Amino acid sequence: MENNRSNIAFSFITPILGYIIITLVAGCSATKFVPADKELLKQNKVILNEIHMDKELLLPYMKQKANKKILGLNMHLAMYNLSSSKRNGWLSRWLKTIGEEPVIYDPFLKQKTTKQLQLYFINKGYRDAIVKDTVFRKKQKVRICYELIPSQPYLIDTINYDITDSLIKHFVLSDTSKSFLKQGALFDLTSFENERMRIEYNLKSQGFYNFNKDYILFKADTTGQKKKNNVTLEIKQNKQRIDINQFITTPHPQYKVNDISIFLDYDGKKVLAKDSLYFTTLDTIIYKNISFIYQNNEKIKPNSILQSVFIECDSLYSISNVKETYNHLSALNLFRFINITFNEVNKPDTNGWGGLINCQIQLNTYAFQSFSVELEGTNSSGDIGGALNFGYQHKNLFKGAEVMNFNIRGATEAVKERYNGRIHNTLEFGTEMRIRFPKFILPINSRNFIKLYNPKTTVTLAYNLQKRPDYTRSIANTSFGYIWQARSKSFTHIINPIEINYVYLPPSPELSNFIDRIKDTYLENSFKDHFISTTNYSLIYNSQNFARNIQFLFFRLNTETGGNILSGVNTILNRPKIDDAYNLLGIRYAQYIKGDIDFRYYQPLNETDKVVFRLFCGVGVPYGNSNAIPFEKKYFAGGANSIRAWQVRTLGPGSNKDITTTYPNSLGDIKLEGNFEYRFDLFWLIKGALFVDVGNIWAVNDLGNREGAIFKPNLFYKQLAIGTGIGTRFDFSFFVFRLDVGFKTHDPSEVPGNKWIFNRDKIYSNDYNINIGIGYPF
Repeated sequence: MENNRSNIAFSFITPILGYIIITLVAGCSATKFVPADKELLKQNKVILNEIHMDKELLLPYMKQKANKKILGLNMHLAMYNLSSSKRNGWLSRWLKTIGEEPVIYDPFLKQKTTKQLQLYFINKGYRDAIVKDTVFRKKQKVRICYELIPSQPYLIDTINYDITDSLIKHFVLSDTSKSFLKQGALFDLTSFENERMRIEYNLKSQGFYNFNKDYILFKADTTGQKKKNNVTLEIKQNKQRIDINQFITTPHPQYKVNDISIFLDYDGKKVLAKDSLYFTTLDTIIYKNISFIYQNNEKIKPNSILQSVFIECDSLYSISNVKETYNHLSALNLFRFINITFNEVNKPDTNGWGGLINCQIQLNTYAFQSFSVELEGTNSSGDIGGALNFGYQHKNLFKGAEVMNFNIRGATEAVKERYNGRIHNTLEFGTEMRIRFPKFILPINSRNFIKLYNPKTTVTLAYNLQKRPDYTRSIANTSFGYIWQARSKSFTHIINPIEINYVYLPPSPELSNFIDRIKDTYLENSFKDHFISTTNYSLIYNSQNFARNIQFLFFRLNTETGGNILSGVNTILNRPKIDDAYNLLGIRYAQYIKGDIDFRYYQPLNETDKVVFRLFCGVGVPYGNSNAIPFEKKYFAGGANSIRAWQVRTLGPGSNKDITTTYPNSLGDIKLEGNFEYRFDLFWLIKGALFVDVGNIWAVNDLGNREGAIFKPNLFYKQLAIGTGIGTRFDFSFFVFRLDVGFKTHDPSEVPGNKWIFNRDKIYSNDYNINIGIGYPF
């Protein structure tokens, strides 16, 4: 088995190492496909000279970019150069497809880049700036240096407003604190354009339906002081046509929404074709003065749609309400098509009053019901298995956009004993039903609250049966919880006021033998019948912008307390303890408190490369009715999403090395983990990664007498495990298949002198670990 693992690791590492070697060799002939009278563009370099700016912002102005690099190597160019210049066989065509042809230096594009960069800095306020380009040549290769020779920048001195329309002036002046134009700031044309769009958006949110940024002008003139500008913001008045050749100047009109109609089952082609048969199938009902147009029958309750509609009759038009309506209707996940249109039905008078518009919301629904069947293979640190999943989803269960997911799963896995290598089959059967309501069932259910916080209620029922070589275990679970967003949309709150788990292990000879083996260890209490009644809360922050490849943060805080409600009931009823613990229906329940944080930082380096940091800290403490937190709530380390150089549940706690249990089952009450990963594109669908994982788990008490397992502030940093590795990801867009090889670097469980693996004379097969996963580890 060790030879097989060595072969697998070798076969995995070889392509990546081979790829790097090939790159270095092919790099010697980087100009293989460069004509004799041409040159290869090797590098673009920008020197900014005292101007502090992210150079990534300048990439769009580079009219010719050098071949992309990975770890400083032109791997894609190297792959292209491995193809034949004389033959056009399938291998050469494939190498050219996955590779990148050489970028031939073009003097015209170099000059264009220089002009574009200079224009960019002029627009940024450096009007007298000069960009100088210098070309360095060596062995048919060119490096270009673009150097900015800066000047004293132009600044904004004062900001004035020339607005004759009194109502417009009121709205603009009341919102200047959010202006992109600040006194003393750079005279940056981008700021002026952003300010125009900001004012346009704000006015369109105050009823000015026909207003646009073309009405906004900026005038600038220099003061007596050098390179300082007085800026005047002018808003032109509205022009209203009174006949074919004559206009008059009027205030900008505000519009109110007159009528709203919501058109479900909207078919644009039939509407445009004026299909009479289609129109005869439509029914209209009036609900809260809003027309709902259905085809044949009512599929969704009107109130369920209205709670996502921010546009209201007899209220001023607001583009922000239109945007929120789009967002909330999309979040229902019921509609494949959403379109909101407005039609002017009454023009305003010459004073800007009386403008009316009708609103039509056009919707077309998805199929509400769907089925899925999935056959999957599993690999849990070398234990091979398979699973069959059946799923059923209904997106509109009670005609109120309630989403029900019902899943059945059956799985089997061949589990290897840790020391003798014997294989045992395990079986698992599970079923789960989850219903998500698009509102709070209790206690708050006002329409305003729904619009502000987009709340949801989730109810879950689940059952899982596990048949292992040593025991059979049944787990029943039910939970009731709420999800809502903060106004910023970056924050999400999740609270489950009540979640109940009941764990039952039916008596058997295998279980008796297993209990005897783990008697007086930290695992003993985990394999007894028990209740877990918890209340938990999570706060999630995610600043990711899917439309832009920029840095973002992810943060999750989890807090959980178990047994408090049951303990309070027992205290009030003054019930006696049984075997020194409170019971519910003769079954002991767990009591503990637990909290953890998960922090992630994503930093793109360029269009294809990024670095990702992750930090996880968690602690669980038993008290009252328990001397250990439940097995299901403990932390573990190792595996595809943790310290990848160790198999799952084989690391820790602390410097302890488990040699008593048949199967890997190292658990702890405290977990610290940090991960760093450098991700980069290779070729085709294949991406690569280099990573470092650091961390471990610890116990909070000496239950089980595990030497070196207890967390000690003056010792824990010496017990941190360190793993390094390389990985390959096959990105198929709809899912990512991942293969990682982690190598142990520092093993806290080893004897002194052997903890740093590379200090040894020999590396063993268990000093590395192969992980197979779906999706990214974090």
